[in-house]
Amino acid sequence: MTRLICASIALIALTAGEAMGATIVFSDGTFNDSDWNVPAQLGLVFAGQRITGGNPGSYREVALAVGQNAPFAANLDRTFVYNPSTQGAVTGITYNIDLITTNAEGAGYFALVQQDGILYVDPNVNTMERNYE
Repeated sequence: MTRLICASIALIALTAGEAMGATIVFSDGTFNDSDWNVPAQLGLVFAGQRITGGNPGSYREVALAVGQNAPFAANLDRTFVYNPSTQGAVTGITYNIDLITTNAEGAGYFALVQQDGILYVDPNVNTMERNYE
């Protein structure tokens, strides 16, 4: 079982006429279920808000059933919207996550971006978490 406690994504955008890009920060401290979508998954048991137990307050919990295939759940916050055609090109993405993994094998976590209905992830950049308790 995987437990996401807090996630924030920062998009760094280059705006027209500026030599340096502006930083746009998307952050979620409440994890309301209505704000989140799971557009792709395998083995998803549960994904949703937990009111207490986060760091601090609410968190988003994701539970996956481990089987023959590697389970995954793509989680997107619908409120994290950025339009490059009106806000400038994206020149970089910084992804921060505060998490606890409660299974013995650990898990990999990747920043996920969706554009025109297509999901993008960089498999070379991930956060690995193992629980050694």
